[in-house]
Amino acid sequence: MQNHVAALILDNGQGPVTALNMGGRDDLIPAMKKFADSIKAFGDIGVDDGVVFGTDAGPFVLAGLPGINMGQDSPEYKYTHHSAVDTFDKVKPDLLIRDATVMALTAFWMADRPERLASPWPAEKSAKMLTEKHNDVFLKALGLWPFGDLGKDAAKPSGGPGAN
Repeated sequence: MQNHVAALILDNGQGPVTALNMGGRDDLIPAMKKFADSIKAFGDIGVDDGVVFGTDAGPFVLAGLPGINMGQDSPEYKYTHHSAVDTFDKVKPDLLIRDATVMALTAFWMADRPERLASPWPAEKSAKMLTEKHNDVFLKALGLWPFGDLGKDAAKPSGGPGAN
């Protein structure tokens, strides 16, 4: 994993890319916002530290890497996702070309940077971030929490009477 920089995932239907969800990596937001601003010809693309587990980004986040989900405006996808009507004839060529271009530009920008965009986080840091974002509850319920007791302290409020 040390050789990986990030996973860039486009997996939310076929709507236009409207966001780059950085998989909890708030440290990457400033650089990614500059990049998103540089490709405004493709529309406004927001950048946030959202964590998305309904796509292939989740396993990378669990491994400490930025699992970057390319958020899309695809409201109809909830009805067609992995169903019998999710067929090739529904593809909108103009959106496919646009999103493929945005994805290629993003991947090229990450690969061609003079400095590395990101390195994997240690398990402690990933567990803390996921706990603070309350992703630990459903991951534990599904048996997908790989961190044992890590992150437990992140859920405790700090300060106040009796605080160290």
